[in-house]
Amino acid sequence: MYVCVCNGRNEDDIERIIESNNLVCMTEVAEYNVCDRCTRCFSHTLKILNNCVDNRYKDQDWYISPKEGCHWEIVV
Repeated sequence: MYVCVCNGRNEDDIERIIESNNLVCMTEVAEYNVCDRCTRCFSHTLKILNNCVDNRYKDQDWYISPKEGCHWEIVV
């Protein structure tokens, strides 16, 4: 299924770009000509990015999934 129609990118293309370049944010993804024009595919591309990042770091103790939201605590 095509996700980024402007650049002709499907889900597999986007996953491959994210994984092969260890991308972690949408700004980096846009540098590879994904979701860099009309941005209608932003939410779908962000889901793909979050899934890839989750799979990459899921076994790390320090990792908090972006799907869980922010868990920052300010200690004074």
